[in-house]
Amino acid sequence: MEAKQEMIYNSGEAGKSSITAFELYRFMEWVATTTLALLVTVWAWVPEEVLQEKLSFIQFPNRYYFLAIGNWMGITILYSEVLYYALSMMKVHPRENFLTLVDKHTKLLPAPKRAQVEQSKYFAEDSRQQQQSKSDFGAGEPPKQ
Repeated sequence: MEAKQEMIYNSGEAGKSSITAFELYRFMEWVATTTLALLVTVWAWVPEEVLQEKLSFIQFPNRYYFLAIGNWMGITILYSEVLYYALSMMKVHPRENFLTLVDKHTKLLPAPKRAQVEQSKYFAEDSRQQQQSKSDFGAGEPPKQ
């Protein structure tokens, strides 16, 4: 009976009946954020006369800031996501590069050979041109096609 009762109150792992300080702080942060969001929404929608006369609040910030701060925060989040994806895409190999095709079945070449394969694949136009450039370095006629 006691094990069943513990499972009823437990929302996570079996045998865990206490919360950590981190979980408590996150919950309190969630409660504070939700309360603040509700108060700001009430302040934005209730007319000033009701707030001043019925609730006896005297000074309020301009309601323009409700829209301005919300829009600025939204655009900042949007730009930060775009910037994150752009920076991530800058650090990725090109789609044609064989380094993007790596999984658990891939057999990678040793580092020096991999560099030679990459160079021959992407920088040499023809295998004959590559062989000629190795045999006579810059001396002789242009490569035959």
